[in-house]
Amino acid sequence: MMKRLVILAAVLSAVAGSASQAQTLLRLRGGCGPCTTPCAAPCATPCAPTVQYVDKKVTAYKPVWKEREVECTVMKPVVKWIEEKVPCTVMEQRVEKRTVKQNYNECITVQEPFTYTVLEQRVEKRAVKQNYNECVTVQEPFTYTVLEQRVEKRTVKQNYNECITVQEPYTFTVLEQRVEKRTVKENYNECITVQEPYTFTVMEQRVTPQKQMVTSYRCETRQVQETVPVCRRVCVCYVDPCTGCSRMVWTNVTQNVVCTRNVVHRIPVQTEVTCNVVTCVPVQKQGTRTVQKLVPKTRDVVCDYVTCVPVQKQGTRAVQKLVPKTRDVVCEYVTCVPVQKQGTRAVQKLVPKTRDVVCDYVTCVPVQKQGTRAVQKLVPKTRDVVCEFVTCVPVQKVNVVRRCVTECVAEKVKHKVAYCEMVPYETTVKVAVCAPCPAPCATACCPPPCPRVGLLARLFHRNAGGCGTCCY
Repeated sequence: MMKRLVILAAVLSAVAGSASQAQTLLRLRGGCGPCTTPCAAPCATPCAPTVQYVDKKVTAYKPVWKEREVECTVMKPVVKWIEEKVPCTVMEQRVEKRTVKQNYNECITVQEPFTYTVLEQRVEKRAVKQNYNECVTVQEPFTYTVLEQRVEKRTVKQNYNECITVQEPYTFTVLEQRVEKRTVKENYNECITVQEPYTFTVMEQRVTPQKQMVTSYRCETRQVQETVPVCRRVCVCYVDPCTGCSRMVWTNVTQNVVCTRNVVHRIPVQTEVTCNVVTCVPVQKQGTRTVQKLVPKTRDVVCDYVTCVPVQKQGTRAVQKLVPKTRDVVCEYVTCVPVQKQGTRAVQKLVPKTRDVVCDYVTCVPVQKQGTRAVQKLVPKTRDVVCEFVTCVPVQKVNVVRRCVTECVAEKVKHKVAYCEMVPYETTVKVAVCAPCPAPCATACCPPPCPRVGLLARLFHRNAGGCGTCCY
């Protein structure tokens, strides 16, 4: 339908443009042409062109998808195993016994005199003046302020929103799934288990008995006397400086007491012990292991292709809307009014006084004393020790190594390819055609035809004035 409308608009614009150009040329030439007698006045309104639709067969083209087989070259990987001899250097251990000088320290206990200082306490009684405060309770008047609450009711305007549910239509889009089955080529690898020989190295243990010197320690207990300060509690008369009352109080007094304690000395003892030394020797062995290999293959698989198509749908949903409203609310307003009141309160006052108090003054006097203490001293000594020195010697060996090599081999494969081909077909369409006037005018409006009128005037005779017979 749109194609027909476009063709009709093009025909009408062409006819209107040609008619206006012909009328302008005729007017410039003075009527119908170079005639001596001008055209007569028009007798009636010229008729408008009539458009009709006619069926017409045309040839059109449509796309058609077809498949064909195409031969192409594919690079196929092929796995190969290659054995290579690789030279390598192995470090072998060699054990060598050597006698070395070992320096060690021997611990010896020595008694040595020393001088220490002890603080001895000496108690002395003294009479002193003591100032103290006596607490007295006094009643005194005072003025205080109390806030009294007054409640007043008032009516005020309150704005609130009322929630209303409204049903409104809306348009939403839903994705509908369409499933299409397609056959595609799938490449996969099949795992195959293969048994292959290989060489591995095992460390075998060999035990060798060897004699070694081991140092052990023997413990000896000795008694040592020493002077230790001991704290003892003594009951002493104590006078309270606040109340002046005396009472018995326990206090700590330090005294020196001679005590005996046990001291353990460790004496080293050399012993010859036979030890088993384990050495590991590498041994080559042959074995078979299972290897997994992948073989590439191809198979046809039918897959579902899902496409989503958007579809417009109509629906109704509930929408919450807030409508502003106003209402009268009675509220209670509380106001606080200050009120002065009189009262009496008890006040504690301190009165300064003086009294005589006898106090014990304890002074500590340093006293020098002599004593003996045990001191541990280290004496440096030297001894012969047999040690094992391990040295690594490089040895050249040749190992057989298998490695995997992948080669690409060209292979021709046929597969189907889809292509688009344009196929002609015949169809019937509506074509717009301009029809002539149905009937001429009854009265002749123009003089006899002019022989010198051109082709342009005869073509557009309808716009030259009259009914269409002028200057024909």
